[in-house]
Amino acid sequence: MSNPNNICETNTTNLTDEKLVYHREFNKALQTLDMAFIHAMEFANRKDQDPGLMPDITVLLGPTGSGKTTLIRDLVAKFPPEQSRIGWEQPVLVLEAGYMGTGKQIVIAMANAIGLQIKSRPTTEEILNKVVKTLIMKRTKLVVIDEAQTIIERNGLADKIAYDVSDLLKTFINRRVCPLLISGLSNTKKLLSINEQLSRRIGRFYEMKSYNSLNAADLSEVRDILHGLQGILPLPTRIPLSSDDFVKRAIAMSSGSFCGLQELVQKASAYAVYRMAETIEKQHFEFAAESMITARADRIANPFSDDDGLVKPAASSVGQIIKNELTKSATSNSRRPRRSKKPRVPNKNSPSTSTTSAISKQ
Repeated sequence: MSNPNNICETNTTNLTDEKLVYHREFNKALQTLDMAFIHAMEFANRKDQDPGLMPDITVLLGPTGSGKTTLIRDLVAKFPPEQSRIGWEQPVLVLEAGYMGTGKQIVIAMANAIGLQIKSRPTTEEILNKVVKTLIMKRTKLVVIDEAQTIIERNGLADKIAYDVSDLLKTFINRRVCPLLISGLSNTKKLLSINEQLSRRIGRFYEMKSYNSLNAADLSEVRDILHGLQGILPLPTRIPLSSDDFVKRAIAMSSGSFCGLQELVQKASAYAVYRMAETIEKQHFEFAAESMITARADRIANPFSDDDGLVKPAASSVGQIIKNELTKSATSNSRRPRRSKKPRVPNKNSPSTSTTSAISKQ
């Protein structure tokens, strides 16, 4: 891991093969997962010698785009699979909770992920027993449940189902297989708080916050992030990304998430390269923001669509840019000469031609 105190340090990971700009929330979450890694390794090494040692749960929450998935991938990469006399080990088991809504669905997902065949209709307890036995055999050191908020969203306010899921997680921890890492949005806290015994198993908890344009400390932090991103762009920018005006617009566009800031800058950079521009200008950020808004469920006004405080673009809006491109394409198509059809000359040696000639002579 890199130095967490360096806010704008760039790093190339062999997993994602992309440059990252570390920031305050990312660093704190990184430290939390580092502690989870240490606990997982210590528990794996000491659980056979110390029967009273219990695994615990690490909880990482944060808004969409805050970098949770990137952090989890970085953590998983620290557990490379190794081959033993019984075959390949599976040190980390990662589950996406998007299709899980009950405790039984969770253990079935675990069973499928480790290659167990569920042929009959066994009970949840029977499946869990097989999963526990297999995970111990595969020497699994950590189980990750990502997007855990979907368990709550699928069940709404059904406390009974939420309690059933939390009780299953508590039972899994009590089996002393390995620690758990639970990641999701803020509403995941309901799943963890509904069962008091499960809550007591939480060893580490960190919730990543969104940046707020009304907070001076957040503005300073985002300014440092954008400065770091500006340093790794393929082209220079005509717009000062560290200006207060640009920072506020970027926060509004990204909903205060780091990944949203990164996506905005990368899309603008890609569009400038595609247009073979010499610099990244305001119109490129406007187009990038428009493409991000199109993909969002909540349509917001484009923060880069007006020209106050920013460099005036060559075209007044993204719509004008697209209209110019369509007009240019239509003009080039209309000027393209059409190929004239030549009259077909019959072949004297073809059977049809000779037959026609013979008929005419008759």
